[in-house]
Amino acid sequence: MDLEKWKVIQTILATGSLTKAGEQIGFSQSGISHLIKSVEKDLGFSIMTRNKYGVKLTSEGSQLHPLVQEMIKLDEKFNQIVSSIHGVATGTIRIGTFHSISTQWLPKIIYKFRTDYPNIKIQLMEGGMDQLEMWLKDNYIDLAFLSYKDHRQSKWIPLKEDHLVAVLPPNHPLATKDYITPTDFMQNDFILSSPGFDYDVNSYFQKNNILPNVNISSMDDFSVISMVSKNLGISILPALLLQTPDSTIVTKPLNPCAKRVLGIAVKSYSNASIATEKLIEYSQAILK
Repeated sequence: MDLEKWKVIQTILATGSLTKAGEQIGFSQSGISHLIKSVEKDLGFSIMTRNKYGVKLTSEGSQLHPLVQEMIKLDEKFNQIVSSIHGVATGTIRIGTFHSISTQWLPKIIYKFRTDYPNIKIQLMEGGMDQLEMWLKDNYIDLAFLSYKDHRQSKWIPLKEDHLVAVLPPNHPLATKDYITPTDFMQNDFILSSPGFDYDVNSYFQKNNILPNVNISSMDDFSVISMVSKNLGISILPALLLQTPDSTIVTKPLNPCAKRVLGIAVKSYSNASIATEKLIEYSQAILK
C-alpha cells in the first residue's frame, strides 16, 4: 500500500476537484487520474466516482477511508518522532484557515517557524467556518485557524480578538456617521458572505434581530470589498482583513459593537504531531 498515493486522494476529497487538487500539489489532471486508476487496480475495485458536481467516494472507498486517514496521520507522527530522535525536524503541517488570517497572521508565523524548522513543509487550505470544521473532523487538515463557536467538539486554543466593522463606499450617505446601527443594515442593500462561510457576521445579525436586505452574496472577502467600492451595497467584514488602507472604501465601527475571538482548533491535542504542537507554540508567542 502506497500512502503517498492516498495522501493525494485525501487532497482530492478535501478540494472536491481533480483540477484543484492538481494545482495544490503540482500534478496534472491526467496524472491524478492515472494515480487513482493505479490505486483502484491494486485494490481490485473502484474507490471514487466523478461527475460534473465533483468527486466522492464509492461505498467501498468510504469503508477504507477512515482507516487510511489514521494510517497517514500515524505515519506522519512516526516519521516526525524518528526525525526528532536524530535531531532533525521534518514533516508536513496541513493548515486550514480564513482568508483574513492567511494574509495577515500566517506569513509572519510561518516565516519565523520555517526559519527555525526549514525542513517542515506547510500546506495551506482556505475555507469558511463549516468547511474548516469538516476538514478538521475528517483529518484533511492538522489544525484550523478560525473563530470561536459554541459547542465545538475539537480542542480550542484562543489567540486574539478581532472586531467586525461596517464597510461602505466613500460617497455613501452613511459614510458621514460615527458608527453604523442594526437599523442602517436593514435600510440599505447588503452584500453578505455566503451561509456557512462567515459565521460571525451571521451571528451578529441573529443577536441583534437584523434582517438585512441581501441582494448579493459571496464567498470571497475581496470580492465583497470590490462590490462595495462599486456602490453595489454595504457590508460587514473583520478589521483584520482591512489593515491595509484602501481609498475605495470607508470603515465604520458597529453599535452595538461586534467582535470575534480567533484561535486554533485541533481535533485532539494529545494526538497532534510534534510539528503541529510547535506551530501552535509559535503562533501563541507571536500573537500574544
